[in-house]
Amino acid sequence: MDRLCPECGSKVVGRRDKIFCSDMCRNYYHNKVRYRKESPIRNINNILMRNRRILESYSLKGLNALSVTALNEDLFNFDYCTSTEMHRFGRRCYYCYDYRYYISPKRIVHFGKTKEIKHQSYQKYSYL
Repeated sequence: MDRLCPECGSKVVGRRDKIFCSDMCRNYYHNKVRYRKESPIRNINNILMRNRRILESYSLKGLNALSVTALNEDLFNFDYCTSTEMHRFGRRCYYCYDYRYYISPKRIVHFGKTKEIKHQSYQKYSYL
């Protein structure tokens, strides 16, 4: 009985327990499987990194507050953050790696860089 490589479909020659025809096919197959499994994590991390770059770019310009609309125009995604905590004034602060921000009642986002990176795990919020 001929065994076929699950990646390319060619005949597998060699040991009885050999699955792939070559190292290239084996690596390609496992990389493809891993890529599919890690895709949601990569997508979320890309969103978080884009959010951080947006906050950093405004911070480097000397700004520390913007409207929610202005950040939305820059494709800031308010649904994801790396951590949250309640501020002493009753405000919920959101963290995006080493940047902290909160949204005032007038829909102004106040932000700044923190001394340490806060990330327990990513969190998704729908509050806008």
